[in-house]
Formats: sequence, C-alpha cells, structure tokens
Amino acid sequence: MDCDHRIMESEHHIMESEHHIIDEKHRKIESEHRKLESGHHIIESEHHIMESEHRIVESEHHILESEHRIIESKHRKIEIEHHIIEIKHHIM
Repeated sequence: MDCDHRIMESEHHIMESEHHIIDEKHRKIESEHRKLESGHHIIESEHHIMESEHRIVESEHHILESEHRIIESKHRKIEIEHHIIEIKHHIM
C-alpha cells in the first residue's frame, strides 16, 4: 500500500513537471509571437516611410519639371525679345 502511494506521488510529480514544461513552452511561443508581431509592425512602419519618401521624391520631380518649363519659357522670351531688337535694328 505504501509502495502504491509512493508510485502515485511520483506520477503526480512527473505530471506536475510535464505541466511546467508545457507552460514554459507556451510562454516561449507567446514571446516569439510577440517578437514576430513587433517585427511586422516595424516592417509596416518602414513601408509607410518609404511610401512617404517616394511621394516626396515625386513631388520634387514635378517641381523640377515646372522650374525647367519656367526656364524654357524665359529663354524663349529672351530669344523673342532679341529677335524683336534685331528686326528694329534692320528697320532703322
């Protein structure tokens, strides 16, 4: 009888140990899951930053194109004014 009781106690301790092992594995899995979620949020944030930077670069490109058209217009105006001066010079 005493032997059966010790066997039952040993089995109980084994089950408690197995339960602690399972709990520890569960905590480790939860920790890994939190790390993965954090990594995912970081990647999403970096993606949003890259999208914003892309929009900024596109805006800067449009500004440069506009400035280029303004310079071309000024250049054409100067050419026309120069041509007008040449015509006036020939008329006189």
